[in-house]
Amino acid sequence: MLISQGDGGKPRNMSLNVSVQMEIAQENKDVWQRRFWEHCIRNEEDWQRHMDYIHYNPVKHGLSSSPAQWPHSSFHKAVAAGWYDVNWGNIGQPETIYQMEME
Repeated sequence: MLISQGDGGKPRNMSLNVSVQMEIAQENKDVWQRRFWEHCIRNEEDWQRHMDYIHYNPVKHGLSSSPAQWPHSSFHKAVAAGWYDVNWGNIGQPETIYQMEME
């Protein structure tokens, strides 16, 4: 919904027409995830698998040749904390995420 100045300078509501709504939806289609599922991390092993999945995702989608090469990743902090070796994920998909089908 947009707000515009009505008569006398008071704001008034203006509904977006259908074509504008469709245009906005079209622009956002590649930004927002099409499906979503909620997952509660059950234990440390489950947390580790999800961290592995997140850190390997740029490699899986061809955006980087290794997790360490992706500059926008929390992987660098995890390496600094001693949770990962800097070369983790350089040679193929890690075994911990083979069965994870989230995308």
